[in-house]
Amino acid sequence: MSTSVQKELTNKGIKPTLYDPRVKERQRLDIPGVQLMQKELESIHPLIGFSHVIPKNPELLNKMDTTKYGPLFIGSPLSFHLSALEFNFTVVTNLEPAVNLAQADPSDIYKVNLPYQFPDLPEAVHFNTAQENFIEHLRVTHQESIDIEKRTVKQRECDEWIKHRKNRLGSSVCHRIYARKRSFNNLAKELNQPFKPLDEMPAFQQKKFKHGIKFEPVARDKYYDVMKHYLRRPITLRETGMVIPPSMFWLEGSPDGLVIDPCSSSGKIGTIELKCPEGKKNHTPQEAMEDESFYIELVDGKPNLKKDHHLGYYTQVQLVMGFCGLQWVDFVVYLFKGMIITRVPFAKDYFDQVVCKANTFYVKWFLPQLMA
Repeated sequence: MSTSVQKELTNKGIKPTLYDPRVKERQRLDIPGVQLMQKELESIHPLIGFSHVIPKNPELLNKMDTTKYGPLFIGSPLSFHLSALEFNFTVVTNLEPAVNLAQADPSDIYKVNLPYQFPDLPEAVHFNTAQENFIEHLRVTHQESIDIEKRTVKQRECDEWIKHRKNRLGSSVCHRIYARKRSFNNLAKELNQPFKPLDEMPAFQQKKFKHGIKFEPVARDKYYDVMKHYLRRPITLRETGMVIPPSMFWLEGSPDGLVIDPCSSSGKIGTIELKCPEGKKNHTPQEAMEDESFYIELVDGKPNLKKDHHLGYYTQVQLVMGFCGLQWVDFVVYLFKGMIITRVPFAKDYFDQVVCKANTFYVKWFLPQLMA
């Protein structure tokens, strides 16, 4: 008799099913009781695994390891089997483990609306009458912007998200505008293209996008585990949609999530940007950053997002922070062998410079292309 097993394919990866079966009032480690048990087990056989749950060296009793179920003694079999991260998964970050154990109410994340604060226009933007009439349908109020963000969390899978991209400049293309020195009309033609579904992209682009789409949920879950268990920061997070700043309604940005970090010293609310580079998927973080063409480098032992990299991720996250009215972003790179978390602060002067050039480009070159 044969048995066939139907396996369900998911994009979440393999999740452990370990749980703590003890009732809550018994989830504290009874050290004297365990030490007595150890002696009894050792009298039966000195190699029984559970006779080593607590180290015999008194100096090690104060050294704990972070696990899924709280701190356990280093060297304990339980600390190994219930480790918060896989032993071969490396984390490189510019964040320090939290000292104060501040807690966040999980419901608070859903009370935060985006845009959180109104970004100011660096300088006035002047449209002629015909241009004003053409872009009038793009104009949004603060409440409309909030509602659009909440309705478009599925992003490229959402028809409304695709609709609102039309006739706007996205944060992901603004580095190309900022770095451009000439031929702005040609760039406007390149950017004035209809949204392409995944199956209409060239094969090499499909491969990269499919990898990113498949592993983004895995990256988000792993980021949460790393922040909570490795860095001891009890964050809460939610997915986010498109943010359209009402004062600059011809621009838009789509962060990958909203984060509340109660241990942050620069404002508790920030965003995340998740990257799952297909070409580096089997590298360790150290190997990835040793490549000079990679967008993150080590500076004084800490990961740093390159400002002038041709992919423009620094510019992208600065615009998203500005549109949202927030002060930091966690730029997260997920690899199969590790994760890089770089907390990037908001740079108002840089944001203003990029927005000024994007606005000029929109009025002088992009909008005429749309109206033609």
